[in-house]
Amino acid sequence: MKKFFVFALLIIILLLLVFLWQKKQSTQVAVSTEPAASATQEPAATTQKATPEQTSPADSPSLSALKAALNSPYQGQMQMSKNGNITSFNTVDENQQLALRIIMTNKDKDVTDWLKEHLADYDPIYLYAMAYRMANLQAPAEEFFFWASAGRIRATADQALCKDPYVGQYLIILDMELLQPAMQRYAKNSEARKFLANKDLLVQTMKKAISWDIQHPQTNSPDWFCKSGHAVETTDTYPQNEWPDRRIAIKKQQTESLYQ
Repeated sequence: MKKFFVFALLIIILLLLVFLWQKKQSTQVAVSTEPAASATQEPAATTQKATPEQTSPADSPSLSALKAALNSPYQGQMQMSKNGNITSFNTVDENQQLALRIIMTNKDKDVTDWLKEHLADYDPIYLYAMAYRMANLQAPAEEFFFWASAGRIRATADQALCKDPYVGQYLIILDMELLQPAMQRYAKNSEARKFLANKDLLVQTMKKAISWDIQHPQTNSPDWFCKSGHAVETTDTYPQNEWPDRRIAIKKQQTESLYQ
């Protein structure tokens, strides 16, 4: 497994570079990333010692829907069908689909702000969706690659918790379905192209993603990966009491490879 992490992430870099130089036209979405205007502040009371109560602004409908979807239990509807020696295992979870749609397409600033503070608590597939969101908002490419790297780090760790020998191909599918389309949105952005063509900057960003992961210990269930529905034989996971050690072991390999 030596240099496993660098090899895996270089695959992402290769995919990125391929799509950077494609001439294929893609729809560009112009999104304002300026902070929303702050509410008018009342002057502080001068004759009363009591501090006026401060109320948090209400969530936008999109953020309320996102929180509800993310906090709903995983309820994938599973269908198994034999294909030679491989069993295809298809899962559909309406809440996951809703959360992904909001993360990838909604442009509300309160959604972006909330995600940056809370994504560490949820399945890594939402980190991939956040990378797509950054591209959709035309945020600096470093932000896109940070979330993509964090997603890959955690998805690889979750793969290590699955007993199925074939489920690893889901990593490739995530790259194809979420990261490559995101890259097409940067195709005409010269600053983004410069960043994504600079290997040193990419490695620095990967290291930032590792630091972020260490600061926010991973606690999610690997069901989103082990029950991904891509040519699996079993959806069994290793015992839950083994998850922390297995995750630490795979991330240690990733980190050691990256820092060599």
